[in-house]
Amino acid sequence: MPVKLVPELPPPRIPYNRSATPTHHQPGKDPHMPLFTSMTAAVLLAITAIACAGNAGPHTVATEDAAAPPTHSDRSAEAPPPEQAAEAPSPEQAVEALTRGGHDFAFDLYRRLADEEEGNIFLSPSSIRTALAMTWAGARGGTEAQMSRVLRFNLPPQQMHGHLAGLLEDLNDPGTDEEGNPFYELAVANALWGQAGYPFRDDFIALLDDRYGAGLHEVDFIRETEPSRQRINRWVEQQTRDRISNLMPEGSITPETRLVLTNAIYFLGGWEHTFDERHTRDATFHLPDGRRIEVPTMQQTERLRMMEEGELKLLELPYRGGEMAMLILLPNGGDDDAHPGKALEALEKAGKLTDANFRGWVERLRPQRVEVHLPRFSFTSEFGLNSTLAAMGMTDAFDPRRADFTGIASVEELFISAVRHKAFVKVDEEGTEAAAATGIAVGVTALPPPPKPFHVDRPFVFIIRHNESGEILFMGRVDEPVEE
Repeated sequence: MPVKLVPELPPPRIPYNRSATPTHHQPGKDPHMPLFTSMTAAVLLAITAIACAGNAGPHTVATEDAAAPPTHSDRSAEAPPPEQAAEAPSPEQAVEALTRGGHDFAFDLYRRLADEEEGNIFLSPSSIRTALAMTWAGARGGTEAQMSRVLRFNLPPQQMHGHLAGLLEDLNDPGTDEEGNPFYELAVANALWGQAGYPFRDDFIALLDDRYGAGLHEVDFIRETEPSRQRINRWVEQQTRDRISNLMPEGSITPETRLVLTNAIYFLGGWEHTFDERHTRDATFHLPDGRRIEVPTMQQTERLRMMEEGELKLLELPYRGGEMAMLILLPNGGDDDAHPGKALEALEKAGKLTDANFRGWVERLRPQRVEVHLPRFSFTSEFGLNSTLAAMGMTDAFDPRRADFTGIASVEELFISAVRHKAFVKVDEEGTEAAAATGIAVGVTALPPPPKPFHVDRPFVFIIRHNESGEILFMGRVDEPVEE
């Protein structure tokens, strides 16, 4: 039977600027969007499994009258919690801090994965940060301080959780057209999977339920390890429309597991300006190893926001309604570029992909007629993030001897045993039927200036961003346009 708790709750969340109160969307249900077709679908999941450090045997259930909790005198003692501001920031300052922190984390994580992984990569920094925020709620001492620094949590905990909750509600509440159809589908879901009978702290469970909608599902990891794993995987499949399966492979759940936190995000949207499939042609794409391949490439000429400077171009492709957009960052190599396939690698190694640079590029976007050539692509990425997060500075959380998660429970020494992330993306010509009504203007009395070319013929970076909040939901690199 699910645990039902009614403790004292923190201050109410602060939503982003909305005239109407945000409403929750149930990700497992049909959102009734008959006008939408599959243009871009991205599903991803971040899982944190917290297991006992090994003192308790695999068939021992911790209880309230267990041995006294550890003192943690030698656990993360060198790093005190971050100092809290004497005066709370204004809502505008808090949103700005949340956005800047999210960007810093996104580009830091992308940069490290780009160094570690070859080929295409796709991830949701927002999803990973949200899943770890739920774990951070139970961290204490130096473990909490390290997680704060790595995740760029630059507000006091209650405010941080409140603003993250407001962002989640805002994302789950898309605008609608005149007929009441949502402009896009974006569903974010969280869940806790806890060992039945385990004495989790009431305030921890209540915080995650209130702020993140993460209800506690009781499972028996100790006696029914495999059925528990299968149940979690089925939940993942349901939340991601069957795009992500077997996220947790055999062996990822053990009898020592005490808690699994899951986060799933699903996005489906149509281009504001739909690509005409009749114009899709094979075109040359330069690979990092110097080879050239022919790939199906979409084409359109529209008035779009673009910027260009010496080393790169940035193009914004809006989704229907304008609340969401894809930003494509293309290394700027001319016809005399001897190695166009290595242009992105050079940009990455030069450390150009930072929050400060990204903000500057976005500010310099200007509307202009653009001739766009963009390859179709779809692929899946999967990562184990333990070592990457540890390299970023979050070391204690993964160390059974130093981790301090006494904010989750204090009867056993808990630590993070696994952080897994899997994501799927598909980009093609399709949009919405409503977008087809956007015709080409006629009756022009003078020839317009020639459009600026934006030909994606080499490895590139793409970012899917919520324009109102600035939140980077998805981020990826395409070294080779493939279609799964």
